[in-house]
Amino acid sequence: MHVDTEWRNAILGSLVVHLLLVAAMLFAAWDWTSTRRPNRTGLNIEARVVDINQFQQQMNQVREQRDQAVRAEQQRLERERRAQQRDEALQQQRDRDEQARLERERQQQEQVDRQQAEQEQRERQQAEQAERDRQAELQRQQADEAERRRQELETHRLAEQQRQREQEASRQRELEQIRQQREEAERRRELEQQRLQQLDDQQRREDEIRREEQLEAERQAAAQVAANAGRIGTLREQYQSAIQATVLAAWIRPPSVVDQIVCAIRIVQIPGGEVIDAVITSPCNADSATQRSIIAAVKRDDLPYRGFEEVFERDITFIFSNRDN
Repeated sequence: MHVDTEWRNAILGSLVVHLLLVAAMLFAAWDWTSTRRPNRTGLNIEARVVDINQFQQQMNQVREQRDQAVRAEQQRLERERRAQQRDEALQQQRDRDEQARLERERQQQEQVDRQQAEQEQRERQQAEQAERDRQAELQRQQADEAERRRQELETHRLAEQQRQREQEASRQRELEQIRQQREEAERRRELEQQRLQQLDDQQRREDEIRREEQLEAERQAAAQVAANAGRIGTLREQYQSAIQATVLAAWIRPPSVVDQIVCAIRIVQIPGGEVIDAVITSPCNADSATQRSIIAAVKRDDLPYRGFEEVFERDITFIFSNRDN
């Protein structure tokens, strides 16, 4: 940009000098023409003497003016060159200052970047260390958890083995108990069968004895009736005695029986002597087992009926006693 301006100024200065020279020459020619006489006799040749000194002075003035213009232009160009140099120097200084500022900023930025990179490096190292610590802690926790689970599994395995042993022992005990229970049940069954067989045998014997006793009782009752015919004045007394004799004959003495039993018995019967119901009423000095045996004797066989139809009563009460037995 400054070089173009300098060339433009030099060209303008050169044009000014040449214009001044041309103007000087035109001025000299015009002055010479104005002093020439008219041509009155054909072709006249006029000559004018030009003062060379004057021309030389004019030329010198022109050259002086040109030189002044050139010097002025050179001075102007020098001033512009110096101004340009100052501007360039200032621009260079500004450029250097800008470069220095940029360099300072770059260095500051590099320092900031370096510090930031160091901070990031420290943070990254801290993060990596924290991650390593976390991984180590995680591995330790996993190892502890694995050990805990192993111990739990081992404890569970041992407990399961103990439980299985206990279950096996319990099963063996249960099997032994079942075997013993079966043996005991079998023994009891055999004993029960033996007892039932004995009871059946005893029942048959008792039935035979009872039938014999009943027959004997009937015979005795008949004999007693016949023997007491004179003592018993009425058929009702005979009926009461026959009932007493029948029940007494059917009675099976329990082990807890006492002597001198006296119990009132209320009997409900139907014609034919079949007993519908029988209960012990007061008075009665027998225990519960003896009372049950008396009720069983009443219900065991039909009461006397034939020959006593006239004195038959559906609901009667008689006194059971073993005083005479």
